Amino acid sequence: MSHPKTPPRTAVLGPFHLSVLTPDCAEEDFAAVIASQERLTGLMGDDWPKGITWDQNHADLARHAQEFDEDIAYAWVIRDPAGGYLGCAYIKPSAEDRGRGVAYLWLQEGEHDPARLADLTQRLTDWMDGLGYDPAHFPLRAA
Repeated sequence: MSHPKTPPRTAVLGPFHLSVLTPDCAEEDFAAVIASQERLTGLMGDDWPKGITWDQNHADLARHAQEFDEDIAYAWVIRDPAGGYLGCAYIKPSAEDRGRGVAYLWLQEGEHDPARLADLTQRLTDWMDGLGYDPAHFPLRAA
């Protein structure tokens, strides 16, 4: 199994604009996470984001940016064409099983609707597949 390519730091997937998730996004990210907390709980396989504080969220964003820089895992903020915050996407390769991992996608409350989520899920899956992140080996969990 070949190693997938390092994803780009930015991408445009139709009406969805991705850029690396960094602490610069902390204010809007924290507001979106808190507003979407009920739907997001359990998405990542644990109880995140229950009880998360602004400082913890800021530290998470710093960790995501560092992981991207170190080619460990990848996280993006998703925006609309006008720059509005929609949600986040993540690719988390397995440290133990090369060529496998999981991907996550979420849209914040107020931006989440089934048609938009389905459109973004398909675009993101196709994009990831083109980078070598086979959907059979990097299943996408969405909320």
